[in-house]
Amino acid sequence: MAARVSKESLEHESTADSGHSLFFYGTLLHPAVLKRVLGHEGNGLRHQPALLDGYTRHHVRDNTYPAILPWDEAKELFDGTSEPHLEERNVRGSLVTGFSKLDVELLDIFEGDEYERRLVSVNPLADSQPLSVAAADAGVLFDPISNPWETASVKAHTYVWVKPAKLTLDPAIWSYDTFVRDNLHQWIGSDASRESYTEVDRRRDANNQSIVSGAGQSEATEIAKIVQKLDIVDKRDEAQPPEALSKDSGDRKEKYQFGHAMLPHFCLEKGYVNLNHGTP
Repeated sequence: MAARVSKESLEHESTADSGHSLFFYGTLLHPAVLKRVLGHEGNGLRHQPALLDGYTRHHVRDNTYPAILPWDEAKELFDGTSEPHLEERNVRGSLVTGFSKLDVELLDIFEGDEYERRLVSVNPLADSQPLSVAAADAGVLFDPISNPWETASVKAHTYVWVKPAKLTLDPAIWSYDTFVRDNLHQWIGSDASRESYTEVDRRRDANNQSIVSGAGQSEATEIAKIVQKLDIVDKRDEAQPPEALSKDSGDRKEKYQFGHAMLPHFCLEKGYVNLNHGTP
């Protein structure tokens, strides 16, 4: 099941003039995981470190990926004690821009129904760069920041946890550095679990089949046109008197032509060469 989508997120998505922007904070911080989900190299995508204020990021129980919650909802995880410091009540992540509608659909599927895609405001922490130049071994590099509120906030979609927090999340703050060191191998490379991408791959395959099907329909239309054309020629020939097929000046010139003259009536690529001449 795909992630839910909030009304505000849907409305913003429908009015986007050019690509969609998403804020990532977990496994998708790493470019290799993101590209695996999208099924392409991310050409045209740009990313930059960013900060989401008023949220906290927690371990999903018995899993290696995290979830975020607004701080007002996350409070119940701490029972009034050992709460994170004020500066920890925000989430550092990556703002990525330029996604297509299909990209967003695949991301919704990857996240699943444990999350809801919502529209939030994030503060960029540095200039954006092409995703292709992202650090291959660590993804977004988080340099120390002094005042993240110096930059204007921007709107972006992100995925917020919707399952009962106390039953599914641990209060410990999830660390991206620890994830890269200890668990990234489960998401990329030879050790990666295909189960994490099963639904995404199925949706992408369905889209590819749709494209092929569309091409097949186009070819069928062209064939129908050719058949119709030949049928017209046949009917025209049937109406011709027998003398139309008689010899002319000692040479037999048939109404029907053969060899290269017939190529336009077959579904062959331009420049087609028949190598099957029956010769040894």
